[in-house]
Amino acid sequence: MSRLDDLLREVEGNTMMQRLVDEVAADRRDTMKPIVIRADSREQGKCRSCGAAIEWATIPKTGKRMPFNRPLVLLPVRGFGAEPDAAMRHFAEVDMSQTTSHFATCPQAEHWRHRR
Repeated sequence: MSRLDDLLREVEGNTMMQRLVDEVAADRRDTMKPIVIRADSREQGKCRSCGAAIEWATIPKTGKRMPFNRPLVLLPVRGFGAEPDAAMRHFAEVDMSQTTSHFATCPQAEHWRHRR
C-alpha cells in the first residue's frame, strides 16, 4: 500500500471531501454543483451504445466511475489554506462550462442508468 493510497483513502473516508466540494461551489458564480474527480483515474474509452469517444473518471465521494464527453477539461483544486494539502493535489474539479457528462448526450443513457 503506497502513501498516496493511504492519503486518498483518508480523504475519501471523511468529511474533507464534502468540505472541498462546498468550498469549490462557494467560489462558483453559477448554481451547478461542482464535480470533483480523482485526477489519476482518467481513462479514455468509447461508449458501448452510441460509439462516442468518452473519458471515464472516478468520483471520490461515491467511488463510482462517470463518463464524460471528450475533452474532459479540469480546473485545479486549491485545497485548504495557503498550501494545498498533499492529498488534495490528487483531485481536480471538472470544468462543466467546457465538459459534458456523457449521460446528458447519449441516446441510450436510460439503458445504462442504475435504479436505486
